[in-house]
Amino acid sequence: MKLNKNTKIAKSDGFWNWPLPAGTTCPKAGECKGFCYAMKGNYTRFSAVKDSHRRNYNWTLGCSFVPKMIKHIQAKRKCTAVRIHDSGDFYDQTYLEDWTAIAKACPDVHFYCYTKSLHLDWDDFNTLPNTKMIQSEGGQLDSRINYGKPHARIFKDLKSLQKAGYVDCSSDDSLASINGINNIGLIEH
Repeated sequence: MKLNKNTKIAKSDGFWNWPLPAGTTCPKAGECKGFCYAMKGNYTRFSAVKDSHRRNYNWTLGCSFVPKMIKHIQAKRKCTAVRIHDSGDFYDQTYLEDWTAIAKACPDVHFYCYTKSLHLDWDDFNTLPNTKMIQSEGGQLDSRINYGKPHARIFKDLKSLQKAGYVDCSSDDSLASINGINNIGLIEH
């Protein structure tokens, strides 16, 4: 079990990431599968990365996941935020409830995530003061996205993103984690 840092997360001091295998843990993925950055590049090129994501997934299946993750987060000095998944998604309700329990146990750490799993009950997670769920376009349930709440949209270029009134979070993911920033824009890569 290991939190890590991807290139974007590494730019933000105190931020960590929990990745899962892309695709296989994304039950409501839709058109996003065609341009998913986590299904190409370093995510698939290196067997160590793929193995690490698979190990993380296997950890989530065990009954010791929640207490071990809490301990792991608390052992990280200066851990201020955890992005739940730079690859993968919430694959079922129990897994979402596990992260809700983790966030409750670590009130000084901010937890945020992008998700297409809008079929799950997010009420408990969303009521915590240290969490942020970002609804992500490109899935099977885009019709359920509440555009008055945090959501992410992929754009072809920066000009289109800015014209639509979105905050560019393409190179600095810490902006997406900030409560109050609802229109999160990402440039396709």
